Amino acid sequence: DAVKTPSLVLDLPPGRRFDLIRIREALDLGVRVTKFAIDVADAKGAWREVAVHECIGAQRIIRLPEPVTARRVRLRIVEAPACPAITELSLFLSVAPVAIAASQATGNKIISKTGWTIVSAIQHTLAMKAGKPDFAGEKSLAGVVKPGLAGAEAVLDDDLATVWTTPAPTPTSVVMLMIDMGKAEQVAGFSLTPTRQALPDAGPPGRYSVETSEDGRTWTPADEGEFGNIAYARATQRITFAKARAARYLMLGFTTVATGQPKMAIAGIGAFRP
Repeated sequence: DAVKTPSLVLDLPPGRRFDLIRIREALDLGVRVTKFAIDVADAKGAWREVAVHECIGAQRIIRLPEPVTARRVRLRIVEAPACPAITELSLFLSVAPVAIAASQATGNKIISKTGWTIVSAIQHTLAMKAGKPDFAGEKSLAGVVKPGLAGAEAVLDDDLATVWTTPAPTPTSVVMLMIDMGKAEQVAGFSLTPTRQALPDAGPPGRYSVETSEDGRTWTPADEGEFGNIAYARATQRITFAKARAARYLMLGFTTVATGQPKMAIAGIGAFRP
């Protein structure tokens, strides 16, 4: 019990390579190690230090910058207020990650996004009525032309790792996105996929309004409402229209960010047939 800075040496088979080291303490005896080091020795017995860290606790994993080939490995306790109680010292060799194709929604009701393009992405200031934004006074969300918001193409690429991030709508403005599907389709609704991870300054849209058009000039309201629990359940939202309709263009308007953050983020938008 009086030995507080011992060393533990593992003798390895020749040619053994590793780049991950896992160490564990016996927690029922408390956390005792406050500083430790890892050394490796080659076939000639020459030691070199490869890692120094503080505390081990229930589990400590050390990732080396690159794999090493060692004949011996030494765990060296540098500081400990009491006799160390180590339960495990393990070595691993990491493997290259395997590329996995991104999952995509499929089925005969999903409208392919091949040929889809972003016509416009803007932030439009609404007229005010009795101190509130006058949505009813808007003949169409598509009735304005303003400087575009960059990066909206990310919502069409079927890659959830690419995200469209744009300034959030305000109490007097709406973020508007017009999509050309390339040809007329029977559309029963649209889908929106938020980011799979929470972002520090951006959140998914909260409320939406959607219109459709066959020619990009005459627009018909399709639906408006709120994405249910989108701030916490980061799943794809499917919004079904009250009635399917022929459409080539979609105009989406977003009026709030569900999390109240200063930016809005969307990973994907799609549409589906009846």
